[in-house]
Amino acid sequence: MSTPFYNADYCSLTQKEIRKITETQLRYADYGSVFVRGHARGIPYYVGRGYASIVAYIYIPEEVSEQVGDGLISVHGGVTYARAGGYGTVLGWDYAHSGDGMILPDLPGMSPLHTGSVRLPAVGLEDCLEAVREYRSHKTLVFSNLQDACEELWKMTKPTPLDF
Repeated sequence: MSTPFYNADYCSLTQKEIRKITETQLRYADYGSVFVRGHARGIPYYVGRGYASIVAYIYIPEEVSEQVGDGLISVHGGVTYARAGGYGTVLGWDYAHSGDGMILPDLPGMSPLHTGSVRLPAVGLEDCLEAVREYRSHKTLVFSNLQDACEELWKMTKPTPLDF
């Protein structure tokens, strides 16, 4: 199965195309695939394929801890990733919590870990945009060089191969 987002370093899908991604396409997308990358109101974001769910990140122009980040934005399951560096802090979250469906490929003899709804990339995109709105409602900070900040977000969160 081939889709335009497999192993994409730069994703060119529109928001309309993101909303058309099916659970089957998501299930067989390569780990680390990027579905959408962009910026809103001066804050970079991206949604990609983690090991068992989609993952979403925003990059804010200040250094904060995971707990502080969780207080700045309300996201699905709370902030589960905070990494300071470069020009600020990456805040991230995933969609593999109790009640969420997992997007592991079907394996013979293996029962599903979670049986809830699988969250599709469109949900991650909407949550990123909402997180940006929330952050900007508290803070007026923006990056002086947005292009550099976008590249830093990508470098700081680019997935590494899984070891089995």
